[in-house]
Amino acid sequence: MLKFKLLMDRRIFGFLGLLAVAFLVTTAIFFYAKGYRFNFKQKTIDGTGIIQIGSTPKGAAVYINDEASPRDATDVSLTNLKPGKYQIKLTKNGFIDWKKAVEVRAGLVTQIEALLFPSAPNLKAITFTGIMNPKLSPDNQKLVFAVDEPDKKGLWVLDLSDRPIFFSKEPKQIAKDTVNLSFSESTFEWTPDSKGVLVTVKIGAGKQNYQLNADQLNENFTDITESLTSLKTQWSKDAEIKAKDRLNAFGDEFKKLTEGSKQLLYSPNEERVLIVKDAEAIVYDLKPYLSFDKKPAQFTLPKADSYIWYPEFTQSGHDSRHLILIRKDSISIIESDGKNEMTIYTGNFDPGSVFAWPNGSQLLIMTSLNSSTNKEANIYSLELR
Repeated sequence: MLKFKLLMDRRIFGFLGLLAVAFLVTTAIFFYAKGYRFNFKQKTIDGTGIIQIGSTPKGAAVYINDEASPRDATDVSLTNLKPGKYQIKLTKNGFIDWKKAVEVRAGLVTQIEALLFPSAPNLKAITFTGIMNPKLSPDNQKLVFAVDEPDKKGLWVLDLSDRPIFFSKEPKQIAKDTVNLSFSESTFEWTPDSKGVLVTVKIGAGKQNYQLNADQLNENFTDITESLTSLKTQWSKDAEIKAKDRLNAFGDEFKKLTEGSKQLLYSPNEERVLIVKDAEAIVYDLKPYLSFDKKPAQFTLPKADSYIWYPEFTQSGHDSRHLILIRKDSISIIESDGKNEMTIYTGNFDPGSVFAWPNGSQLLIMTSLNSSTNKEANIYSLELR
């Protein structure tokens, strides 16, 4: 009986010993995966971190702390890094260098997904007739403009949406000048739903107003001058209600930040907002406001004449990682934390007529490359991808 009890005790202790070893091995693997390493010199366990680096396009060379030669090419993980700040640089032929200071923390993986932009984007003409007063629709999917060239006088619309290849990508005319109606000399604006264009045409000493369908050539025109005031009043009320509802969703603290702002630009995924005031332009993270955290991240941007969110589209949907900075003679793209500004175009262009293609593949600018032969400027695309 005693021998049986000793045998059972040994088996129990052996089993417990195996459990202890398994626990220690599992714990060691866990902490190793977390980046902890045994320092044989100091006889200590030191925490290390990992930087996981990806880029679009892939295959960029990875430099760390100004090393003479690259560590690797993206996509790559830099492991066993001591906690601290590291200068990371990505280079690829034909693209602007990407540079950023990245902080590594013990036991954590720091992810980098860099978007590289071409150093000399291809400039391609979209229109050839000379255009005037281009205006982007509220949904950012269409561009309307006037043309004054013989046989093409009137209003035209360029569809910016991603459509199947069998659909024409060429601008379509939506209104032709007639003997009495000069649409090419009219003033015009989009309707809030982006389906129509409201046009004001001079007729003698007076004016007439028409609402045109933006998707087809309009041939029959109904004067809406009598209902125009009430129509615009309703649009204004609807826009005001929508803006207030948006502000209320983020609470009183956020509304205080917007007081006195010249521009309030929400990112495509509405996770960040750019607030432009006279002396500063600051990007705020909106997610803390939704969770009632009063300490949102904020980032100051360099001064520019105007700003546009770059409509980057990732696998998870629209992102809010970049903005377009427009100045008198240059266009640049900057990350939304105010770092890594990249100039993508310098030269003559209309700063008020810069538009981002909805999928982020290109920017549209209005310029005249040969003013001696073109009376008006045309729309050109800067191909970014």
